[in-house]
Amino acid sequence: MPRQLYLGQLPEGRLDLEADHLTTHGVIIGMTGSGKTGLAVTLLEELVLQGVPVLALDPKGDLANLGLVFPDLAPDDFAPWLADGDPGEVAARWKQGLAGSGLGAPELATLKNKLDLRLYAPGGDVARGVDLLGSLRRPTADVAGDAGALRDLVIGTVQALLGLVGVNADPLRDPEPVLLARLVEDTWTSGRELSLETLILQLVDPPYAKLGVFPVDTFFPRTKRLDLAMKLNGVLASPAFAAWRRGEPLDLDAMLAQGDRTPVNVFCMSQLAESERQFFAALLLERLVAWSRRQPGTSRLRALLYLDEAFGYLPPHPANPPTKRAIVTLLKQARAVGVGVVLATQNPVDLDYKALSNAGCWFLGKLSTRQDVARVADGLRAAGTGVDASTSLAGLAPRQFLLRNARSPGMPTFSTRWAMTWLRGPVTPRELARLAAQVDPVPVVHAPPQAPPAPAAVPPPPPSATVPPPSPPASLVPPPPPQPEGLLAVPPPALRGHARRFLSPAATFAARLEGAFDALREDAQAGGAVHRPVLHAEVGLRFDEERLGFVIDEHHHLVLFPLDHGIPKEATILDLQAGDVLDSPPEHGWYQPLPAACDEARELTAARDALLDRIYRRESRGMWTCPPLKLHGRAGETLEAFTARCRDEVEERIEADLAKVSARYEKKADALDKKAEKKRDTITLLETTLKGRQAEEVMNAGQVVASFFFGRSRSVNSLVSKRRQTAETELRLEAAEADIERYEDDKAELVLELEAEESALREKHEEALSEIEERPVGLERADVRCISFGVLWVPVSSAV
Repeated sequence: MPRQLYLGQLPEGRLDLEADHLTTHGVIIGMTGSGKTGLAVTLLEELVLQGVPVLALDPKGDLANLGLVFPDLAPDDFAPWLADGDPGEVAARWKQGLAGSGLGAPELATLKNKLDLRLYAPGGDVARGVDLLGSLRRPTADVAGDAGALRDLVIGTVQALLGLVGVNADPLRDPEPVLLARLVEDTWTSGRELSLETLILQLVDPPYAKLGVFPVDTFFPRTKRLDLAMKLNGVLASPAFAAWRRGEPLDLDAMLAQGDRTPVNVFCMSQLAESERQFFAALLLERLVAWSRRQPGTSRLRALLYLDEAFGYLPPHPANPPTKRAIVTLLKQARAVGVGVVLATQNPVDLDYKALSNAGCWFLGKLSTRQDVARVADGLRAAGTGVDASTSLAGLAPRQFLLRNARSPGMPTFSTRWAMTWLRGPVTPRELARLAAQVDPVPVVHAPPQAPPAPAAVPPPPPSATVPPPSPPASLVPPPPPQPEGLLAVPPPALRGHARRFLSPAATFAARLEGAFDALREDAQAGGAVHRPVLHAEVGLRFDEERLGFVIDEHHHLVLFPLDHGIPKEATILDLQAGDVLDSPPEHGWYQPLPAACDEARELTAARDALLDRIYRRESRGMWTCPPLKLHGRAGETLEAFTARCRDEVEERIEADLAKVSARYEKKADALDKKAEKKRDTITLLETTLKGRQAEEVMNAGQVVASFFFGRSRSVNSLVSKRRQTAETELRLEAAEADIERYEDDKAELVLELEAEESALREKHEEALSEIEERPVGLERADVRCISFGVLWVPVSSAV
């Protein structure tokens, strides 16, 4: 019996979509407010009820709402998740909306009992972690034994790693991916495990003399290999990346295993930078490609991948991020084994329409511009629908969608049903931690760090070896220095949930810190340097107007000190570099006890939240803008560069308008030229006529005179008539010549008018340059990412 997904209402009744139709994949397109998220959540709810496992990539935090299913629809269920508003009103509205879709408490209870929601926070610790570096481990035997599957997995893994460190390279031509792919593939095919540490060391000193026909150092010079190794090592050494080494492995067999409940694996990525999102998504997608290759063929939907807000993951040519190859592979091949892919986006231009020609189900909602409508209509025609959907798309209301199903005729318009999940909006990291604890009580699995290999046994020295002298007797060893009053011999332990780190002595008073800690400098103590605590935050900030192409990613180290009289509000930014912040304390040192204002975890949490809130409210970056031209500055663009770009736009507009004006004046000038040419023809004819008239007049006058002498009668009237005709011709000739002079004057006037209009056009357009202004681009809450926060011990003196 076909598995039906109840998605909404048609004018004639319910809209049910066969679940197995999603093996042909789908795309949801709609602007903000179109109901796109509601449709996506509804689709996932129906898949849960039909027992179809789901992998969902969630860049914004909307899909964690799947944990907010309240069968009792009681106000007390909604209250903890409401920032403001009346819980009773919210519960009543949700109950009414469900009733309008024929749903109620029994259906909600069924969904809650069937849903096995697993919330992951890659690179964080607020939900299940993901051991992403574990993705370098050797794949299963069936993948390793399939040369094509293994090669795809190797290339995808390498591209993801390179993307993380900002290297965009051709996997078949550039030396970086070629060498890394060779190292990964050789390690896996030999049956050995691979770690990032091993890969970095092999990159510096490859176990090959040649790559192809060239020596390794010719194909990929050592200096460049070392530069790439340092970038990868920076990732490995970063305290922020430690979270990528903890958590569950990307075991898709376990994640998609079907039991009594339907697994829905939501990977929440709102806390990650874009490069980290690409890194994680690429590795997950490559593992899904490898997993799908191992599945037997079927026409039934076995599992579904849902990618929310797909901007940047499947862009049009020529963009080629690490995720694109895997998505295209899934769209082309996964349907044969029952794996469906559904992508959602706000703007049609975000997606590669050539790849989307593989999608059989299109859910099309309200679009923001006529260009978007035209783009979607073109895409439907390219997909072979033979339907012009422009008119239907332009008239859609919120929560209304057109459905194009390759397996069904027509393109009906339907209204989405009410979601059983409470759609409260994006979930913050703090809310995610609370939600994960409620819906996902399974303890988070953290993979233990790999222990370093045991050192090889050291053979005894040969008889000829020099034996070191014996240690001096204990009585001759000097006693340890006395502990200074008020200081501790070991640093206080880290407070729960917060970091404890140590500043390198070489950095404390370095010139690049511009004397930040000079006020803390004090005399040395015997036995070790004196360390004083400051609060340290490592934060990532994103100032973005993505729709305008303006994105600035920043990474900062901030410190709060002194702490003697409480935690200060204002932070100091430090220019810390790799290696300045250490995870382990020095061998010897003295430590000031933590002040009362920050000796408890809750106090540090409050200080962190206050700092992040101040950053969110205060920080902004300037973006140049010219409203009349509708132009906006790019990240890092100076006023001079932006003004030059605006000037170019002004010149283009002047040229365009001037071309129209010139065409109009040329048309008038052409008309005058034609009139003048016609008059010249008339003048030529009149001149010829005039000469004839004058000749006739002379002849006629002679004949009249002769008639008097020879007695012939010749009328004087005839002579007068000839004279009158000649005069009339002369007048017409003068008038024609005057017309030509007037036409020439009119052309001269046109030239003056054209010059005046050109001057006015230029003045009008150049006025826009005076309206260039700087517009602040602020932060959203999700744009302020706390990488770490805690106590940083600063050595304020040298050891004696």
